[in-house]
Amino acid sequence: MNNNTSSSIIYPLESPEANVRFVVYLGSLILGTFGGCTVLAAIITKQGNKTDNDIFLTNLAISDMLTIWVYVGVHFYLLSGHLYGKYFCLYFWPLMSVPLCASIFTITSMAVIRCRSILFMWTQMITQKTAKIWVLGLWIAAFIVLIPALAVSKSAGRFCHLDWSTISQRRAYVFFIFTVEYLFPLVIVLCCYVGIGMSLKKLEGQVQRENIQRENKDIIKAIAAIVIVFAIFLMPLQVGMMMWEFGNTKAKKLVLTFMNYADILCIFHSCLNPFIYGIVPREFRNRYSKWITVVINKIINNCCRLSRYKFREQRNMGGNNVYLGTTDDIIL
Repeated sequence: MNNNTSSSIIYPLESPEANVRFVVYLGSLILGTFGGCTVLAAIITKQGNKTDNDIFLTNLAISDMLTIWVYVGVHFYLLSGHLYGKYFCLYFWPLMSVPLCASIFTITSMAVIRCRSILFMWTQMITQKTAKIWVLGLWIAAFIVLIPALAVSKSAGRFCHLDWSTISQRRAYVFFIFTVEYLFPLVIVLCCYVGIGMSLKKLEGQVQRENIQRENKDIIKAIAAIVIVFAIFLMPLQVGMMMWEFGNTKAKKLVLTFMNYADILCIFHSCLNPFIYGIVPREFRNRYSKWITVVINKIINNCCRLSRYKFREQRNMGGNNVYLGTTDDIIL
């Protein structure tokens, strides 16, 4: 998941560790894909114009799904007995973290924009065009952050590694990644929430703004929940890399005990984001529930029609009659 590590441990195919990881990866793939697709469907089927929050939420769902697909796909490849190839190490492996980085930048941007809309309510809302350009800029920034890794990535037989000229260069890049992907986003978002909390406190007595306050609080809760999940689930990976580079021998031994599972926590982080957004905000929760209800009802109706069709077919075949079916039996 993080391009600062030289490799992941390759587990024997029949080992309990490999079996557990296979189940976890498969479950994460299904859960993350379902959650992301549900969020996208709820936004696409929304009536009326899309807001800036919808655009950023769409980007968050896409980046999270890409993170899961890329990372889980690579590990399925490794668990099947294959090893890292030369071109994989040179071109693909250094850029695996681009979707994760874009997801982190999106979470930070959503907090900043929400803070702006609450603290400066008289300012013009961000247009769809501006939001789309912003999102494009996030992906470009995520790619730029990982260009140094792309420049020094090498293949070492069974593993990939970053071939830095000096230890100082490697440590500088590790610190840079920690700052850009973890520390700065966390600090920025926390500062945003301090400002948002103080502003909402002042608006509590204004009855005429009750609906707006409720909407803002719902979105704030969602972003806050995402940030808490982000801080907890990405901390082992980011802090572990810092401890590995700058810690003593005892610290490095401690890192080895949990770093092998830090990647799983990163995947869980991407899986949880769409469900947090589907549960916390009231307006989005209604769309979320409505879309899921429509899908479930269609599945049930199709199953009932299929069962009814098969029952009629068997009954008519038993009576030596040929049943041609009716328009009611067409599965939509």
